[in-house]
This record gives sequence, C-alpha cells and structure tokens, in this order.
Amino acid sequence: MSELYRKYRPKEFGGVLGQDTAVRIVTSALKQRRVPHSILFTGPPGTGKTTMARILTAKLECSSHDYYEKNSADFRGIDTVRDMRKLLYLSRRGGKNRVFVLDEVHKMTNDAQTALLKMLEDTPPHVYFMLCTTEPTKVISAIHSRCTEIKLSPVADSVLGKLVRTIAAKVGCKHTDKVYDRIVEVAEGSARKALVLLQATLDFEDEEECLNSIRSTQAKQDAIEIARALIRGAYWKDLAKILKEVDEEPETIRHLVLAYATTVLLNGGGAAPRAFFVVNAFRDNFFDSKKAGLVAACWEVCGRK
Repeated sequence: MSELYRKYRPKEFGGVLGQDTAVRIVTSALKQRRVPHSILFTGPPGTGKTTMARILTAKLECSSHDYYEKNSADFRGIDTVRDMRKLLYLSRRGGKNRVFVLDEVHKMTNDAQTALLKMLEDTPPHVYFMLCTTEPTKVISAIHSRCTEIKLSPVADSVLGKLVRTIAAKVGCKHTDKVYDRIVEVAEGSARKALVLLQATLDFEDEEECLNSIRSTQAKQDAIEIARALIRGAYWKDLAKILKEVDEEPETIRHLVLAYATTVLLNGGGAAPRAFFVVNAFRDNFFDSKKAGLVAACWEVCGRK
C-alpha cells in the first residue's frame, strides 16, 4: 500500500484542511491575478505548506519541465542557488510560468540566503518563488521583507479526528475511538503525521497492538529528528527543544539513532565525520542513565564542531 499521506495529499485548495485563512489569501490572489512572485509559507511540520505551494504551481500553469522543488536541507550552500539563477531567464518549456519551491529554507546558510535574496529582488515576470519553513525566525529579515508571508497553523484536533476516521474508512480500517484519539494526540496538529501514525496501525486490529505501534512509530520519528539534528551540527538550544518533547524509552531511541548514523557513516561523504561522532557517543546503553544518558550523549556530539 502506498503511503497514506502521499496518496491522500490534497490536489485542490478545497482539500487543504484547517487552513481557511491561508487558503482564502491564496485563492483571492489567484482570482485577482495578483499572485506575489515571492511567497514565504510558514507553519509547523505537516500542516500543508509544500502542498499549498504545489497546488498554486498547478494553478499558475507551470509545466513539469519548468517546476523545480528542492529541500534546502539537502544542499544548503550557495552553489545550488547559483545554479538556480542560471535558469531564471531561460525560455519556458511548455507552460506559462516557471516555479521554484524551496522547502525548509531556514536550513540554508546565510550566504545562500543572501544569494537567494538577489534572485527574489530581480525576478522575471514569469518566475515565482515559493519558500517553505517551519522556523521563520532563522530566515534572514531581508527575505522576509521581500516575500509575502502566508502563515499556516496546527490543524485542530477536531479536524484531525475527522480526517483519520475518513481515511480509515476508505482503506477499510475500523479502530476504537481510543486509537483514533491517540493518533490525534500524538500528531500534535500535523495532518501528515496523523496519516503516518494511522498507517502504522493498519496491520493490527487489537487496540493494544495499535497503541504499541503508535508508540513505536513516534519513537522512530523522534530518533530520526535527533539523528539529523546531530549530524547537521544543530545548536544545543535547538536540540534541547527536541529532547524535551521525547517521552519514549531512551534505549529505543539510542538504537534507532545508531542505525541512522551508521547508515550515514557507511555512505561516506561530508556528513561521515559527524556520523562517526554520533556512533561513538551512542555506543553505551542507557539502561541505568535513562533520559539523562540520552541528553548527555547529545551534548557530547554537540560539543564536536
């Protein structure tokens, strides 16, 4: 079965749940033919930022040949921005407009953001930039001033509850209210996360097995977030924020972080040295030290710059 959050991703603005204000702003701009050429979608993970950017791209009649979507966490540097700049003035290849969607733009370096700013200030009439971020405070102020910001909010629990029950019915899944309520609680306002958690329960019918699957999925997501933050060299204040929200068994988290870091280390590349530090710091178990051991291991890696 394909991933639920991909299969049921909205294709029209009417399907974007819990973001009435943001949808109204965008659809109004479309009707008036006044869509800004630089838009900054901000909001928590899984609330529809990239989805709205993709839907808007389709409304702007951008062909697949003129659509460029990049996750800024994958490149971050100025060279990629320079490569994009070369595409600005090229002729379109099928559609009316060219669109650049940059996800997690806050992870770009300051130099890369400054280079991006120059493109935002000198955008051809047929080019649109749609920037998405979960941390707008890390985007330089000059980009903020150049973009029209559209804020998305956490999806209300009542909306998420209806969503998971609707999708569950479509895939022939019948869970107890306790399972659905737990999915909504753990999802914390993220439609994407809610569907990821729902998918994790599809192979189970027993209520306790479903709840255990939700706990396991949450632990895996937390571990991946911690591992990624450690390997990219996140600041301690950012990592501490993640750790404060972790309720899963630290030893489970340790094994998952080790597995992620080991894969990065084996793949080599520029991230390998950081991955080695993670593997080294997470070698010993947390059975006795528990969460304190997890926090200490993360602190040890953060000190390696």
